[in-house]
Amino acid sequence: MVKTTNPVFVVQANVPGIDAEAMERECKQRQLQIQFLKPFTGNIPPHDLAGCESIQYNAHVVFFGSHVTMTHIQNHRNWTSNRWCPFEKFDCAIYYSHFGKWLTNHQSVFIPISEAIRNQDYLIDRIGLDDKVFIRPTAADKSFTGCVVEDDDLLSLLKPHCFN
Repeated sequence: MVKTTNPVFVVQANVPGIDAEAMERECKQRQLQIQFLKPFTGNIPPHDLAGCESIQYNAHVVFFGSHVTMTHIQNHRNWTSNRWCPFEKFDCAIYYSHFGKWLTNHQSVFIPISEAIRNQDYLIDRIGLDDKVFIRPTAADKSFTGCVVEDDDLLSLLKPHCFN
């Protein structure tokens, strides 16, 4: 079994944006435990997370990976570190009010997509710069990637994500 006195860093394999090799080097340099997993979330534990079979049920874990796998871990494992930050707390509408003054995009508004479409001119005038605005979904699962868009492209970016 993997010892749980120090956290075990668990990294999901093949996730874009996660430099697994750099994380492995850093963990080894600091003599921290690291394990890589491949999720099979349709299977029941312990066959759901290949590579993590030796991690104790109540281990202290720091996980790097996808939202889907993280949700699966929260629902099927009792790994301690998974409880400190539920995904609903990663909604920008929640944490921006607390950390806003330290964020680079601290001048922001949170409105439904349909309202962003309806009030496109207001958004560009209020928070835009050079007829461009940074836009992103508030939820942690990100229905689209945040980006800077010109006023002419805002509608085409948002329309596929609107119920109307």
